[in-house]
Amino acid sequence: MKKIILLITILILSSCSKTDCNEEMTRLEKLRSEGWQNCNGSKACIDKIESDYQKKVNDLDCN
Repeated sequence: MKKIILLITILILSSCSKTDCNEEMTRLEKLRSEGWQNCNGSKACIDKIESDYQKKVNDLDCN
């Protein structure tokens, strides 16, 4: 059963269109800018947000 769910998930993710990637990138950009505002200038906070943002962008695989 878990294999079937995994297969379905892979199929859904692999069918991601460029539009979906653009929407996801827009969402990530919005979250990143909101995070910056919540950091109040803290370099450690901003660095963490940037690190998390880069990980999510790399995981998107929009090519």
